[in-house]
Amino acid sequence: MSDEHAQRQSALIEAIGDTYAEACPGSGKTWVILERYLRRSHEETRKGVALVSFTNAAIDEIRRRAKADVQLLKSPNFVGTFDAFLHRFIVTPGYLMRFGKRPRYCESWSQLELHEVRDNKASLSLDDFIFDANGNAEINWNRVSNQYKSSITASQSALEKRATSRYNSLVSGGLLSSDFARQLAKSFLLDPKIGPVIRRRIAGRFAEMMVDEGQDCGEEEIAVLTSLQSDGVVIFFVADPDQAIFEFRRSTPQLVADFTATLP
Repeated sequence: MSDEHAQRQSALIEAIGDTYAEACPGSGKTWVILERYLRRSHEETRKGVALVSFTNAAIDEIRRRAKADVQLLKSPNFVGTFDAFLHRFIVTPGYLMRFGKRPRYCESWSQLELHEVRDNKASLSLDDFIFDANGNAEINWNRVSNQYKSSITASQSALEKRATSRYNSLVSGGLLSSDFARQLAKSFLLDPKIGPVIRRRIAGRFAEMMVDEGQDCGEEEIAVLTSLQSDGVVIFFVADPDQAIFEFRRSTPQLVADFTATLP
């Protein structure tokens, strides 16, 4: 490792305030993130530090390296996936305030026995639909193979109606897919009653939020980060714009670029 590279790594570890770093594979970013997390966790005596990524593998590696100091992984700190952060600190408390019960989560609707909707000979999984904020279903044609498009088109209206009904029944019953949980996180933060309560709690708990693999952020994640940034939570954002690998998460490169333009 060159002296210049080592100096750049040290500068990131010691950076004060909001920071954006572009880091390609092999640059030592995991080591930098962990060292900064260790440093910031010890510096903050009243608040915690949140460290999030988009894969369990990355989180497991960080936890493995940090296990020598178990307090680093305890409250008020948080180490986990971005989805886990949203579920714990935004969606669950927001759902409790709105519906009076705790939600349950599933990675995708296809994990459920009742994930299929049918009409005559046509059938789709709930994962093959896009749902708006009101729970209305629209077929995601990018997920339908060409050989089935004609039969699906003939049943489109009925399938979308049944998907809407099934989806709203699941959500009102407290079962949320990860995709819908992300949408709820954004809507809860914007809610005039729920949003201020959740934002105060997060800002009161965390001094900094560190984001690994930030290029995989979608619209909902960027909305959360923008909200936390405006509430004074320091954002340490590491990304490689050339490595947007999770397209199924609807990563939004332009929104990521716009957000990182607000960070030193």
